[in-house]
Amino acid sequence: MLMIRLHRALLKDGIESEVFTRNLAKGGDGIRCLEYSQNRYRRLVERAAFSVENRMNRLSAASSYSRMHLPYKTPVPKNNADIIHLHWISHWLDLPSFVSSLPNKTPIVWTVHDMSALAGGCYTDFGCDQFGKNCNLCPLLKFPANHLFARQELKRRRASLSGRKIAFVSNSISTASLVERSQLTKDAKHVTILPGFDFSEFQVISKSEAKMRLGISDDAFTLGFVAASLTDRNKGINRFFDVAAKVKKRIPQTQALVVGEGIVDVMTEQAVPCSYLGTINDSEMMNLSYSAMDALVICSQMESFGQVSVEAQACGTPVYGFSVGGLPETILQGRTGVMVPYYEVEVISECIIEGKSSGELLAMGMMGASWVRSQFDISNMAFRYMELYRSLLDEEKTGTLAV
Repeated sequence: MLMIRLHRALLKDGIESEVFTRNLAKGGDGIRCLEYSQNRYRRLVERAAFSVENRMNRLSAASSYSRMHLPYKTPVPKNNADIIHLHWISHWLDLPSFVSSLPNKTPIVWTVHDMSALAGGCYTDFGCDQFGKNCNLCPLLKFPANHLFARQELKRRRASLSGRKIAFVSNSISTASLVERSQLTKDAKHVTILPGFDFSEFQVISKSEAKMRLGISDDAFTLGFVAASLTDRNKGINRFFDVAAKVKKRIPQTQALVVGEGIVDVMTEQAVPCSYLGTINDSEMMNLSYSAMDALVICSQMESFGQVSVEAQACGTPVYGFSVGGLPETILQGRTGVMVPYYEVEVISECIIEGKSSGELLAMGMMGASWVRSQFDISNMAFRYMELYRSLLDEEKTGTLAV
């Protein structure tokens, strides 16, 4: 997670930093759990509010829309910070009450990971231009909510940020183009800072060794798929198995290696053998998984950046995917991976088959391991953020609070 990597890089440079997050498996090191719905009443009210709202969503918007509008206030946990840094806050913070609890002089930095920081409730950019027009007609919602919910939410957010010293940070050139069009960012400072990675956490393990340790046959041609949630329609696990099936027709030893939360029917219905590893929180196991893949396939409809692309390359695995959002910015086209137009399943399958047939996949993976380390080092990102923090302060100070 970018927030944690930045936090640790700041601590390493002697900068005071604290992280607050709703979901926390392990704390310590200045990372704390902050849960606003601490009592049963609040949890019931929250579930009821989201249940009503979700009934207004179109079926296609199941994992694409939700307002940052909670039925209770969520004040800042510590209001003596020099900088407040927001990341992904949906389903956790009520933006107006959070911002109003801050001193007026406190600058806010908001790193844009998806559309949730730019519009009236959507997470993913599906080509809709309403966020640049006050979200007057939301295609993700049923009538009459499509005329009300998104527009009202965008208005609430604009009012809460009005008059505040705020900077929006894009995580890619593609995201920057969205930020520049949003109604929320018109009067705000805007910079682009590419995500950084601590590459000491990633290592290249030989394909043979990684497959052996995971119980995969050495001669299996392994296509990988990684997503936080396998049921997220945007990530496109169905499209991935379409690619795998086409590759298997030409390369019979093809099989899938899937990492992520949830089990979907397509994993058992396909003729392509599948090794399912579930959610992985251990860095060594994640290294093994990436290293065991002969190629990582990313089938998302939208990616603001492409974290798994960088991680896979850091482990010596080339990346194939659809050329959407910031994903093309994470590879060297034709040298560390291949991007093709969205939903060109046949084209991406042919590219993978060609890479296998030419014997270029290993060389592409090794080049990728070197290239991402030169482009996305954590120290570069931390330096850029410190420059931004200082530019927002009246005088140089060192305290930061990341949320």
